[in-house]
Amino acid sequence: MQVASLAPSCHGRTSSQPAVELTFSESVNATFEVTSQGPLHQWSVITCQEGECSCGSALRSPIAVHHRNFQPGNAEIYVGCAGNCETEYQLSIYPGPPRNSPTLQLGSTYPIIQDGEPATETDFGSFGGVLLAENTAPAILNGVIDSSRDASAIGYSCRGKIGELPNHIVDLEAESTLTFRIRSDYDTTLAIIGPEDWWCNDDTEGLNPLIQRSFSAGSYHIFVGAIGSPDLRPAYTLTVSR
Repeated sequence: MQVASLAPSCHGRTSSQPAVELTFSESVNATFEVTSQGPLHQWSVITCQEGECSCGSALRSPIAVHHRNFQPGNAEIYVGCAGNCETEYQLSIYPGPPRNSPTLQLGSTYPIIQDGEPATETDFGSFGGVLLAENTAPAILNGVIDSSRDASAIGYSCRGKIGELPNHIVDLEAESTLTFRIRSDYDTTLAIIGPEDWWCNDDTEGLNPLIQRSFSAGSYHIFVGAIGSPDLRPAYTLTVSR
């Protein structure tokens, strides 16, 4: 059936039967996420309770996120998509608002290699940096965005507002294939300046950026930016992983 028959703000098709039925014994604040390893369809997750439905969609990303408050009682959860609805997906449910932890949000779309030795923390960058060896475990850094200049100062394809100084500096001891991903409640962008080149990204995972590629040994300046008012200083989490 059409998703719009449940929640007019979302599009696509869904099953006439809910993917999950839940029972809440007390008021609960919960987040639902849908990820897929298939093509980038417009996924959506629809939650219904006592005939009132709302939804969250993935837009340009394979990740759909929906957050809502539930009252005691039963609820039905539907998963919809605007493409091939036979594609397999993964539905994650956890209490509270959307988390900054990339490990919880990414599902199997961009898997994180969890093993390895802890990264060496440094004081380089406005909010600190890390020294990564060839077999380093994921490094998690937190900060606040300074929207004082246009990111296009780094490169023509860079979007949003960034600070004058890098948020973080990541030093690589050896050539590595790494993934840089941002998690924030705000619309964020990412720019990396390396010894020989620069890279920018926006909205790879919902409103969050991701850069995944091979990096040579050296020092990399990481700029986290925001789309919107320069007066805002949203918080974020940066994860660097193999």
